[in-house]
Amino acid sequence: MKGALPASPISDHKNAMGFAVIRNSVQKVFGFPSAPCLCVGNTDTAWYWKLSENIYRFAPVPLTIQETSMFHGINERIGVDALTLMVDFYKEIISCD
Repeated sequence: MKGALPASPISDHKNAMGFAVIRNSVQKVFGFPSAPCLCVGNTDTAWYWKLSENIYRFAPVPLTIQETSMFHGINERIGVDALTLMVDFYKEIISCD
């Protein structure tokens, strides 16, 4: 396929500090365990392959099934409660307690 990119590099989810910080922050803010999964969209990460050994595609936004239908659509939005949790997550990531 012309213009297709190769599969993205595999990011370490066992020993890397980055994944541990995400996992711990998810547990602390949302109260749920987290696990790695496959992201089938390449997103824009190809631009970062040479910059970072590990790239994690993660959006800390709790959504209902109905809310996911708004992705890239008319009136795309998240609720105030979800926004608050997202901000709390990023504060946790930055502080790395």
